[in-house]
Amino acid sequence: MEAFSPKEPAIKSPSVLPNSASLAASSDEFHEAFLERAARAEGTESSTVALGAFLTMRLMDQFAADRSDRELTALHYQIWSTREFLGTTEPHTEEVGQLEEIVRTAESVSYSGRREEIMSRLMAYAEWLEGELHFAEASDVLATALRLTTSSPEPIRVKAHLQLGRVLRHLGQYDASRNAYRRAGDLANEIGDIHLEFLSRIGRGVVLQKTGNLPESERVLREVLREAFSTGDRDAEARASHDLAVCLHHMNRGNEGAPLAFRAYQLYEQPTQRIRALSDTGQILKERGFYGPARMAFLAVIDQEPPPEIRLRTVVELVDLAALMGDRISFERWRNEIVGQYERLPPDERVDFQLKVGSGFACFGRMAEAEAHLRRAMALAEEHALPEWLFRAEAVLKDVLERRVDKHINAEPATEAAALPELQATIEGLEQLNVS
Repeated sequence: MEAFSPKEPAIKSPSVLPNSASLAASSDEFHEAFLERAARAEGTESSTVALGAFLTMRLMDQFAADRSDRELTALHYQIWSTREFLGTTEPHTEEVGQLEEIVRTAESVSYSGRREEIMSRLMAYAEWLEGELHFAEASDVLATALRLTTSSPEPIRVKAHLQLGRVLRHLGQYDASRNAYRRAGDLANEIGDIHLEFLSRIGRGVVLQKTGNLPESERVLREVLREAFSTGDRDAEARASHDLAVCLHHMNRGNEGAPLAFRAYQLYEQPTQRIRALSDTGQILKERGFYGPARMAFLAVIDQEPPPEIRLRTVVELVDLAALMGDRISFERWRNEIVGQYERLPPDERVDFQLKVGSGFACFGRMAEAEAHLRRAMALAEEHALPEWLFRAEAVLKDVLERRVDKHINAEPATEAAALPELQATIEGLEQLNVS
């Protein structure tokens, strides 16, 4: 069989393992995330796919060392057996296709030694996993990719660290995320890549935001925004505008934030980024009391069939908006869509969902259910060390408990705010989307 020919392997052992190998959980080295998914779905097709992913990652582990001819033959047998397992996996899902591409690339790299080809495949797979909200598995794949390379500051390694920082942020592992972004920035500076250095700083700004240091997050993001604009870096400008808009929203400065979020929507070239910015534009407008424009933004996002991550975030906002508008039917409709996928949300977004559902039940006079959800929000915020979210939950719960004495809660929808000059262009832009 040709795959077992005694060609000399070109793979060389890395002199130093990348610093990021320790950024993700140590369980990444054993690929437990995939085994856990297989166990949860035992007896189903999803379990078989997860086992195929586990076998593929175990194969990737074999690419970090020099090999004798005998060991190379064993490697080729592992490539063949993994390919055979994937080839018999039914149904042939998109994930199976991703895994087969990784295995095909691995066979080529076993002769060429070009590890960056495997890295590119693994990073693409990790991005797919992230889009499906499989954050633990995405972290595993990225940590595996980074273990395959030397410490040389190549652009692909910088991008892998940036991607890992984002995934760890979704997992609520903020210290590890900050370290990944910092490592990306150091490597970007070494190779003189200003764009990647901008992305590293933006990532660190978002981590500051997630952990409650909003003033410092604003400072970092404004600095990047100025520099990106002056250098003509449209992508970095879009990202900085977007994350700054969210930061200002959390600082109760949504009138400044909404135009920035919509500007990001106009600047972005990637469809996924565009609809994410549009969703955040709607969220900010909703919080400022502009319910009609917010609804237009959210429904425009849903109409574009976004990835699960963005759809879930947008549906959470539609839950809240339905309560604010006194629409009980829509409230239950959107809430039920989230319930089945609640555990897939990142920690801060789970807290946010509990807050919005609790507030919604209070609007409809269902105070016992409101209190239960708000206490759940507080427990989650404490568990994941999210002080800003804890303060918000405590404040809403206090308000609900005080209103509980009055059995005649006003369930009428709030009056929509009057348009402000600084928001007029944003609202007009949303109207031009022609959402029904």
